[in-house]
This record gives sequence, structure tokens and C-alpha cells, in this order.
Amino acid sequence: MVVKVEDISIGAKFDDIIWNYWVTFKLSDETLLTVFDENCLSSNFEEKSFISVKLKALFVQKKEKEDLTKFEGMIFKKDMDYFFKNDLVKIKVDKDNINDEKIPLNTTLVLFFGRIDLIDFSIDPKSLPNLMGNKKKKSNITSIVMKDGYYISDTVKWEDWHAGHKFEGTKYYLIKFLDDNKAIRASNDSNKIPESIFDYRMEYRDSYRLIDNKTLEITINPESEWSTKKKFTILSPKLLLDENLLEYHFVYDPSTDLTEQQKSKS
Repeated sequence: MVVKVEDISIGAKFDDIIWNYWVTFKLSDETLLTVFDENCLSSNFEEKSFISVKLKALFVQKKEKEDLTKFEGMIFKKDMDYFFKNDLVKIKVDKDNINDEKIPLNTTLVLFFGRIDLIDFSIDPKSLPNLMGNKKKKSNITSIVMKDGYYISDTVKWEDWHAGHKFEGTKYYLIKFLDDNKAIRASNDSNKIPESIFDYRMEYRDSYRLIDNKTLEITINPESEWSTKKKFTILSPKLLLDENLLEYHFVYDPSTDLTEQQKSKS
């Protein structure tokens, strides 16, 4: 989730020691959202900068209350965690809170949020400033997705059972965009991506198109009668989000060590 930092204000201070901050972010539709920074993360970025943030709600409820933050969207389950998401925000929510409020999953509804906390952030100064406040005509797809590398997902955990035995592990999904509105998909289960990862997939090309300036659609197996479509939200030219809230990050070097990549994002 990419935002612009509008204001950073000191929360609690004692004996010249700052214990926390309040930070106001500008969202992609120009509205403002103020969050609580308990761990003083905002001491590491500046006002007017663009950052990617992770947020968590203290609580969420269906009943309207004047001093709560109002959003319309859906709550999804991803692995063992629960998230609220719409076109503007992605906020982690508590499972017990969702159950107590009897809030249904995968259903669009209006919800009211208590204090929203900043729990993590990252900075990408090259691409993030292009996301907001851009009043120019829509970019074409060439300028929105990057092609001199590939996009790779966050770690995906899997498990399977055979003859009463449980097998589990992790994998990464990869997408490489080509110049002819074609894309190649692959996956890898190790932290080291070989340079030849896409070679065997060159004959199995998907197609892609830009629905609007923030939505990308990939048609999987376009020549088949069983083709399917998958949509991605373009958070930045270097960051895509799929329908299951899985993030895909752009990588220039085809032999990138993903262990180091994951560390650099945290």
C-alpha cells in the first residue's frame, strides 16, 4: 500500500524522549488518513515522501460511530491472517474481532475502524512519487509495467498429504512481461532463481492488457477454450498486487538471491 506522508506529529514525549508519533498519509484519491506510530518508525522517513506501508487496526466494527474511520471494502483471509482491502487501503485485522462482530468474508460492506497502527514501511524513491498527484493523461502499458527483469511474489507456503504423510514447503511465483503484450509465468521453490527460469516457458505465453491506469489483467492460456483471467492492482511500476493480496516485486537481476531480497523489504 503506497501513500504520501503529509504530516508527522509527536505523540507522547517524556524527558526529551519521544515515545510515539501520529502520522497523516495522503491516499491515492487525495483523502487523508492519520495512523498511530507506536514504534517510532516515522523517524526514518520525511514529510512529502512516498512510502509503502503496512497497517493494522486496533479493532473494526459494523456499527457506525462518529470518531471511527469509515471505509467500504472487503475482508479477506490470506494464509492465517485477515485483511481489509479496497482501492485505497489494505489493513490487517484481528481474527477474533472479525468473529465477534460476525463480519462476513469476501463481502463488500461499510466498516468502521478504531485506531489504525503503522506496523512496517519501505521506501522506493524511484517509482513511488509517480503514483499520486499525477494529472497527466493515462500512461500506456509499456510505461506501467517493467520488462528488463521480472516480478516475483512474496513467499507462498504450501502443504500436501500423501498416504498419511504431510509434505510442506515454500515457493515463489514469477511473471516476466514481454514487448508484444505477452507474459511468461514460472515458479521456483528455492531462494536462488536461475537465469534460465523462463527458458522452458517461452512456448507457453500468456497475454496481458491494461484495464485502467492501476489495473492489469493477464489471460492465462489465451489460445485454450479453458483460458482464465487474473487481475493485478498496479501499486507502482515495481509492485503488483494480485486478487489474493499477494505482492509481486520487480527484480532486475535474474539471479537475485531471494533471501537477501526479503531482508531488504523488511
